[in-house]
Amino acid sequence: MSRTSRNRMTERQMTVMFITLAVLVVIAVIFISGRRVVADTPQAAPYYRSIRVEKGDSLWSIAETYAPAADNRSLSAYVEDLRSINSLRRDAPLQVGQSLLVVYYADAAD
Repeated sequence: MSRTSRNRMTERQMTVMFITLAVLVVIAVIFISGRRVVADTPQAAPYYRSIRVEKGDSLWSIAETYAPAADNRSLSAYVEDLRSINSLRRDAPLQVGQSLLVVYYADAAD
């Protein structure tokens, strides 16, 4: 094995690094956005939950269930968050019984 081929990253290693970086960025964004506080306004706290994919589930149907109603973001943004949090490829279908991590929000008063 030559020195140059040994020092090059494989496509798989690059993909793993990219996914890891993307997950870290999402976590940082969630952490930073959770730190914003508006005086006298109850904030919705993010919670994470593991769910099992059931027959007929899609990322869109899961997003409709867990995406915050008061959030101005679109369902497609929440679907992208689900993909990122769970390191899902765009072309990978969900499998019945698969575990997914979802984020949902509850009022601070709850």
